[in-house]
Amino acid sequence: MRGRRIAAGAVLVVLGIGSAVSPAAADQRSAAAGPGQRPAAAGTDRHCVVDVSTAKMTCYTSFRTAIAVATAGRITDAPQDARAAAADPTLRRRLAAATPVKRDGVTAAATTIGTMYEDRDYDGGTLTYSAPSGCTGPTSDLDWQVELITPEHWNDEIGSFLAGGNCWLSLFEHRGWGGASTPFTWLDDYLGVLDDEASSIRWT
Repeated sequence: MRGRRIAAGAVLVVLGIGSAVSPAAADQRSAAAGPGQRPAAAGTDRHCVVDVSTAKMTCYTSFRTAIAVATAGRITDAPQDARAAAADPTLRRRLAAATPVKRDGVTAAATTIGTMYEDRDYDGGTLTYSAPSGCTGPTSDLDWQVELITPEHWNDEIGSFLAGGNCWLSLFEHRGWGGASTPFTWLDDYLGVLDDEASSIRWT
């Protein structure tokens, strides 16, 4: 069983090691993005990417750019429209694959383990979680978990989701995996009583 990792909003804890990142890393946005990687402007759908191994977040106006960042350049031709992307079976298969990418001999966070959508039916802005590796397959263990969904714009704002990286995920009503929860599954287009109520996540 792989060592579990917890992205607790501002603090990331690796169980058994006890390391942590700076609190500022949890809500970091890219202010110096490259071509086509502009931070989202006010009044537009934001497409954000969180690296669960560092808790670093960057946001873009383009879903295609967000996926390119989340996969470390492995997928650069995703549809610009997030809802169209969710309906694309080829892209869904590519995102479902757990494909590590090496950079300078180090495994980068290049596997998308889940994309959260602001609205039901995979609509609105997106929050994509990337990791150095996907999930191991058995549902008897936990591979990744987020104790508190941040920033505030995303806490209690998720309406649907698609998992990736060979993962299934479950959303929880409260911080720290408390309250009501969704069953572990790889997709959900409507969260029912948890619509706009989710505050933490687990992947298996």
